[in-house]
Amino acid sequence: MKDKKATALEIKSTRLDVLVVELKNTNIEQINNALFKRFSKITDAASVPLLLDLSRFDVQIQSEIGKILPLFKHYGLNIIGIRHQDKAFETIATENKLAFNLTSTKNNQTNTTSEQTQESTKKITTETQTALPELEQGGLSLQTENISEQTNSTDKQADQEQEESETQKKEEMTPIAEPVHKPAMIVTRPVRTGQQIYAKDTDLILLNMVSAGAEVLADGNIHVYAPLRGKAMAGVKGNRQARIFTQCMQAELVSIAGKYRSIDQGLPQDIANKPVQIYIEQDKLMITALK
Repeated sequence: MKDKKATALEIKSTRLDVLVVELKNTNIEQINNALFKRFSKITDAASVPLLLDLSRFDVQIQSEIGKILPLFKHYGLNIIGIRHQDKAFETIATENKLAFNLTSTKNNQTNTTSEQTQESTKKITTETQTALPELEQGGLSLQTENISEQTNSTDKQADQEQEESETQKKEEMTPIAEPVHKPAMIVTRPVRTGQQIYAKDTDLILLNMVSAGAEVLADGNIHVYAPLRGKAMAGVKGNRQARIFTQCMQAELVSIAGKYRSIDQGLPQDIANKPVQIYIEQDKLMITALK
């Protein structure tokens, strides 16, 4: 009896592919229009888990969450969690029965610095206000004021021109580093169900079958010289020029730079079980036969 209980469950680590939806404002009408435009014609959207990124907002958005989440549910979208750099949002996630993903604050340091700089510049006043060019910092447009005396402006301009000249000379003397070519990862054995292979910063070449339930990922291209029956994701770090090649297209899901297609209802006869290539063209994921 004890043996049966011991083998009833087995906990394993795995890697879950999740799409992140970044919320840019809380306007219900705009959110609904955006969801309708993107997802109204997709029938299998519920099969893809989504993470709602609220990093643009503070905890006051809590009162709006109850209105926003039902919109995603209306279009069959499966929000599984909330992402934010503030741990206080864990309470909001728990109240809505969602998981919580705490992001690093490093990604937000630039924006925070920009906001602080902008507040400081507002305090600067002078009788002779000469606007400097706008500075783009962390996506924010900042405008500072020149508080220097008119008599010093000429000297500063000369110093700046000299510094720019010296910088240009250093850049001309600095040798350009040759790009480092990293050899492709080659896998000769079959990729079994439940297995995952990731080729970091390079291409992935598979000489044997990728079984259903298996995952193969690469920052570059993926070449499968055998049937592809599992999931294949190329350009994982955002390389939209990456491609997937296979001699026998039977995949469950394919993705290039996060743009995916889940294949649940079969493929057209001209590409099903045929040699194909998968790539992005005009922001669309294309699957075409290799001739």
